[in-house]
Amino acid sequence: MNIKAPDFFNKVANYGIKPELASSKAEKMRLVNVISFLGVPICFGYTILFGITSHYFHSLVFFLGIFIFTIPLLLNSWKGLKISIPFLTISVPIYWAFITITTGQETGFYLGFVVFCLPPILFFSTFRESLFFLWTGIILFIFSMIGLKIFPPVDVFPFAMGLFLMNLFTVFTTIIIITYFFKKELDESRLRVMEKNREISDSINYAKRIQNAMLPAENIFQKNFKDYFIHYKPKDIVAGDFYWLEEADGKILVAAADCTGHGVPGALVSLVCYNALNRAVYEFKAADPGKILDLTRQFVVDHFSKTDEKVKDGMDISIISIDKSAGEIIWSGANNPLWYVQNGELKMIAPNKQPIGVSENSRPFTSHKIQLEKNDCIYLFTDGYADQFGGTNLQEEEHPNQAARGKKFKYKQLKKMLLETSNLPMQEQEKILGSTIENWKGNLEQVDDILIIGIRI
Repeated sequence: MNIKAPDFFNKVANYGIKPELASSKAEKMRLVNVISFLGVPICFGYTILFGITSHYFHSLVFFLGIFIFTIPLLLNSWKGLKISIPFLTISVPIYWAFITITTGQETGFYLGFVVFCLPPILFFSTFRESLFFLWTGIILFIFSMIGLKIFPPVDVFPFAMGLFLMNLFTVFTTIIIITYFFKKELDESRLRVMEKNREISDSINYAKRIQNAMLPAENIFQKNFKDYFIHYKPKDIVAGDFYWLEEADGKILVAAADCTGHGVPGALVSLVCYNALNRAVYEFKAADPGKILDLTRQFVVDHFSKTDEKVKDGMDISIISIDKSAGEIIWSGANNPLWYVQNGELKMIAPNKQPIGVSENSRPFTSHKIQLEKNDCIYLFTDGYADQFGGTNLQEEEHPNQAARGKKFKYKQLKKMLLETSNLPMQEQEKILGSTIENWKGNLEQVDDILIIGIRI
């Protein structure tokens, strides 16, 4: 059966590479195989050339080179990169320095050192890592040039100019082949990364659909509240923050929760906490916010205690029970407070300083009863809005001190803004919240999930 040259070359390039090997190591192993393999036909050609021209010493030297260039390829398969790379980047240049000195300057074999400077640069991820091997090649080149001045060549070659041109052609051809192969490896690696990223993005986007399905639908909020807003902006595709709405004992329960982390880790924790909230309400018939949080904490701690690892994940939450007929609310919070605007004044109820999760000296959560009047505004939120860094897009004359720029938005500004806009319809308030934080953030990255819920009684 005839084997096509590209197929044979690919077999050599992939020699000794196992499917389970990391792609970065596989790329380096292929480079070692290719460079080693390129040396074999070069040495074989010179073995024949010097043999038929009766230069038997150098014919023998290049015949030995066939085995020297084969060794890295075999070491690559048997012992891996830790042995094959040092051999290729040190032993081969030493061998080539011997050839350079014994053939003389006119033959141009010293040009081969241009090729030997490539492997250290290609094999190592940082320039610092390649310095030792690069300097080894440079020192051997200098040693070879000094040797050419001190020692006479072993043989005299009448066709020295032809050898020089042949070496020049070989060096350029080898560089082109190595560069082409390296570019091919980079392109294939880029395609693999793009494919992996696509698969990961598809999986996360599907997870987003699942997470969105667990959030209360818009029509449920519309059914229970005439004037409200939900300003929800995850940092990543999926979020650690979530909002929650259920009905229990004739009252409406609403919560804004901030689970540990954001992105995929935060989303996984949010599933645990979301299910714990539902279990407290539906399975244990809890309706009081403090009691709901006590049960939720118990369920979350029990869930994460099933592993031997110490998991301190959980959530901060602000949860409220609204009795619209009585104009009364009952609220409880874990690390996150409640703000409400009444008679033109923004008031705050402090939370219990403990999370829904493992903590020292855990205490029962406190429920606070508040009597509200018509048009009072309630705000439940997580810390993402206040913790957002920004201010860099403001005029420099407003902030001449660079230290005053790129700072957190902070709760003080948020309080002021909510109080000033509390007379506006809730949807208008939400638009102002959105535009304000976008202007504040400017070109900076969003640092956390953002969630604010506003409800007018």
